[in-house]
Amino acid sequence: MSDTREHWDAIFTQKSDDEMSWFQAVPTTSLELLAQWSTPDDPLIDIGAGNGRLVDHLIERGWRDVTLLDVSHEALDAVRRRLSPSVTAVTYETCDIREWSPSRRYRAWHDRAVFHFLVSASDQRHYVRTATDSLERGAILIIATFSPSGPTHCSGLPVARHDADEIAELFAPHFEVVASREEDHTTPSKSVQSFAWNVLRRR
Repeated sequence: MSDTREHWDAIFTQKSDDEMSWFQAVPTTSLELLAQWSTPDDPLIDIGAGNGRLVDHLIERGWRDVTLLDVSHEALDAVRRRLSPSVTAVTYETCDIREWSPSRRYRAWHDRAVFHFLVSASDQRHYVRTATDSLERGAILIIATFSPSGPTHCSGLPVARHDADEIAELFAPHFEVVASREEDHTTPSKSVQSFAWNVLRRR
């Protein structure tokens, strides 16, 4: 899947942070849901972390075990350069989620915008199996996708759009949806993207 890596490496090298459609100086919804459904003691993995600012805010809030997974080494290298060398709470995993196998288990899983890039049923099923294998029973999975009224493409790629019922069906029977909300994200270019957020618990 080298084409995928090359695609995202190019995006992260050609654009500045605040030119990327998903940029958030403060990822408010992510932080609110993690504070509500998880704790800083929970080992957390951020799927498709990119060079986002979530990890900075988690470290400030006392999280001590955060894994960042992204297909782009350019994105993760940018995070390494940004964070203080004294930060030891962060582990970096450069891998496509469709190829990644967990070597440990987590209590919290966060994905703001990876799952909707998986447009094939086989890739979606593989993602769910990976999440199931990665999370302890009772762990929380927080996932955001484009809602049914959201964009059909992002960063030059087609996306799949989902509502809460579709997410519940895709992640059954190992997960149950415990909370849902929608969010209109305003991009740096001032366009509005509709996201569907779902919190699921590992059965």
